Amino acid sequence: MFDKKCYGNLQVAAPTPLDAFKGAMAVRNDWPELASIISKSLKQMTPDEHCKYPKQVDLLSSNKHGLRTIDIVKWVMLITSVAGIVLVFIVLCNRSLQRLVHKKTEELRRSQRQIVHTEKLAAVGRLSASMAHEFNNPMQAIQAIIDGIARRAPLEEEDRNLARSAVKGV
Repeated sequence: MFDKKCYGNLQVAAPTPLDAFKGAMAVRNDWPELASIISKSLKQMTPDEHCKYPKQVDLLSSNKHGLRTIDIVKWVMLITSVAGIVLVFIVLCNRSLQRLVHKKTEELRRSQRQIVHTEKLAAVGRLSASMAHEFNNPMQAIQAIIDGIARRAPLEEEDRNLARSAVKGV
């Protein structure tokens, strides 16, 4: 009868007063005439039909009303599992980022050491150039004096050769 009349969308809300079977019935508020139809149908059924009907239709099961504990447990487990997966994902991403930060920090330190080393070498080069310049100034003056002496002064051949060697920078 429930299938023929398209009453399949009913949910069990309360137990029935029928002793032949332990079940429950519900009637939608927007169908007040349905209550009288169900009552008439149930009164016309024989006790044997009452015993068979709950086995045929799941609407009369007393387990249908309210929240079931198993449903709550399933939802809690599902939410906990999803939260656990998200947490594991966050932990793995955090570790990956920590490794990346450590790697980049080491690269930065290595680059800093190279820059400091390069700056030291440049400073040594500037100092060397400055020292060479300061050393060459008096040497050029000495060479100019020796060259002037070698050209103008009366020298013996051996002394003149020594003066020329000194001017050439030997």
